[in-house]
Amino acid sequence: MKKTALVSLVLLFLISGHSLAENVNQPLGWVEHDLKSDPNSFEVLMNKVAASLGDVKDFSADVKIELVENTRSNITTLNVKASQVHEIARLEFKEPAVLAGQIIIANNQTKEVSVYMPVIQQILVSPIETVGSDLGLGIDFTDLNSLFDFSGFSGEIEEVAETESGLIYRIKLTIDRYQSQYVWIGEDYIPFKVTIYNGDSYLGSLELIDLIINQQLTVEDLQSLPKVKEVRVQEGY
Repeated sequence: MKKTALVSLVLLFLISGHSLAENVNQPLGWVEHDLKSDPNSFEVLMNKVAASLGDVKDFSADVKIELVENTRSNITTLNVKASQVHEIARLEFKEPAVLAGQIIIANNQTKEVSVYMPVIQQILVSPIETVGSDLGLGIDFTDLNSLFDFSGFSGEIEEVAETESGLIYRIKLTIDRYQSQYVWIGEDYIPFKVTIYNGDSYLGSLELIDLIINQQLTVEDLQSLPKVKEVRVQEGY
């Protein structure tokens, strides 16, 4: 994922076991730490993040996405299961109500996307290239390393929090002259929350909740769908 990828995540569908401060200006439990004053600490931390993400073969998490549009907050929540081994990503929506119950399965091996539509009780199956851009599937959900690729960013460690299991970091990434992102990184060196700002204006966030990695997800775990009529279509939705 390049410089706009995290922004794309928040925009997806207009649309961890961790929880920290909701407002970056009001940190909770942060402490002064030597890492903040070491100019090499950011690069060292990024290398550790890349190494941890590189070890992830599969994961599941509840994902909360907030998009602020004209001062209105729009929340989307979904459960994501993904496997690099099987090259399958499964997205099951919880809210908003209009999307609740919808399931999207992208299979990169078969090059197909299956969309379960609970309202019409059908599964629509299409070639992945015809619907990928419409559904936001240009994002590789099977690879956390690509979801949280910070290479090419300039940044700094803003805050460090001490917990019983280790340190939690909040870093600031400078995207361009106006836009910045704040990223929370857990004691396992895996990012679990991103907030996006344009100047002082809050644009949105993405948070991974109850993240579980390397649980050896099976194809059945990823592809199970209700037993309803399956319709094959050739065009995008």
